[in-house]
Amino acid sequence: MADAHISGFAKVQAGWTGTLTATVGAASVAVTPASMRDGYESAASVVLRLVRDCTEQLGGTWAAYPNANGTITVESSLSFSLAGTSLTATRTGLATYSAAYTHTGTAHPNGVYPSALSFDGQPNTRRAARVSSDGSVGLPSIWDATGHAANIVDTWASVRSAEASLLPEGGLLTADLWCSDFMCGRFVITGLSVSPSTRDMGHWSIDLTLKATA
Repeated sequence: MADAHISGFAKVQAGWTGTLTATVGAASVAVTPASMRDGYESAASVVLRLVRDCTEQLGGTWAAYPNANGTITVESSLSFSLAGTSLTATRTGLATYSAAYTHTGTAHPNGVYPSALSFDGQPNTRRAARVSSDGSVGLPSIWDATGHAANIVDTWASVRSAEASLLPEGGLLTADLWCSDFMCGRFVITGLSVSPSTRDMGHWSIDLTLKATA
């Protein structure tokens, strides 16, 4: 089951191709990221959309969540096969799997899952999400477009890797923040600073400035 202590960022990207399809018996549910909203999606938003659609159309219980090693797990109370194609498979780390109750892919690119992450001072914050008319998961309605802050604590090597992933040279980055099987929200990362951690000896800290997007 989902580990409520694993949370992180998944980069939002355009140019998606392919699908992610779950099949139970003769019934299938497919998600096409390129046709979701405006085509700007992350590995998180794609797998969470899949499990929502599967719950509605196939029944049973479904969940998708990140793991500390950057992989994504999709699970259900029903035995199901899973098939990712093209860039959808590459960006989620989920390829083709025979029928089982749980499928875990390879580490997906452009995901950051540190050993400790806090949002506005609250670790692993969870709030009710707003669902738009087309069924896509939006921002929690309690958040507005003002500034927010997040803090990451990890080893030096992991912090440097996260720094490179979260604020590439030459521009800002939009990412989905998710925890367990819950979408916390979509944010533009507008600022980043690295310093030695004051809490964990031998670890480093990244302070992020975020702006919520609609």
